Order: sequence, then C-alpha cells, then structure tokens
Amino acid sequence: SHVKVTSESRHSHTSKSRQSHVKITSESRHSHITVAHQSHVRVTSKSRQSHVTVTSLSHIKVTSESRQNHVRVTSQSHHCRTSKSRQSHVKVTSESRHSHITVTHQSHVRVTSPYSLTVKIRYKI
Repeated sequence: SHVKVTSESRHSHTSKSRQSHVKITSESRHSHITVAHQSHVRVTSKSRQSHVTVTSLSHIKVTSESRQNHVRVTSQSHHCRTSKSRQSHVKVTSESRHSHITVTHQSHVRVTSPYSLTVKIRYKI
C-alpha cells in the first residue's frame, strides 16, 4: 500500500478553546516528506489489514497496519459537540521504511473512514 500526503488550505469553524496534541514519527530510506504549511494535511493509508474499534459514540480508535510499508496509524479522539470547550486528544504514530513524515505543529486530527483512513491536520502557527 501507499501513503499519500496532500496539503489543502482551508478555514476552520471550530472553537478557539479546542486543544489537541499530535505526534507523528517515521523512519525512511527512500522518500522524505516535510510538511510545514498552515493548512489541512491528509494522510491517506489504504491497507487490506485494517482494524477499526469503536467503543462509544464519542471515542474512536482506528488502527491501520500496512504490509508493504509497515505503516501504523493509531488515532484516538474525544469530542464533545454540545460544549464550547471542546477538547480532542489525538496521537498518530507512523512507522515505515519507505516514507518519512515530519510534522512540526500542533494540530487537529480526524479519522473519517475505516478503510480509507483520512487524517486531517489543522496547523496552528
């Protein structure tokens, strides 16, 4: 499978009191991708081995493991849409031999699909 990293410039309609923490690490030999834009970043990972675990309506944990690139993306998010003091804690870890992703800003990550993982990252510079 392959990892696509795209950058999109969008505005966010979220609360100013939202806090999130994102950590993405990777090791690479063949490709090097550096993301340093104030925009949305999509990390799309398609894999046959995809495990999705939903424990409640406000807690989503998605783990995707790729056979070829050894990419593992784990996302945990907590949302409270009825309060203005929204908080989301997201930890994304990517380990690969063929791709390198560097993210230097705190951002907001949301997983929108089980089988085609879309991680949207909102930068705050």
